[in-house]
Amino acid sequence: MKIADTIRGFKEIVEGKHDNVPEQAFYMVGTIEDVLAKAEMMKVAA
Repeated sequence: MKIADTIRGFKEIVEGKHDNVPEQAFYMVGTIEDVLAKAEMMKVAA
C-alpha cells in the first residue's frame, strides 16, 4: 500500500464520505477500496 493511498483514504474518512459504512468493514483491511469491498460482501451475506 502506498502512503498516498493511505492519506487519500484517511481524508475521505475524516470528510465523512464513508459514514454509512459499518465499522466492522474497517477491521483488518488495507485500502479504502478494500473497506468498501468488504462492506459490500457484508451486505450480501446478511
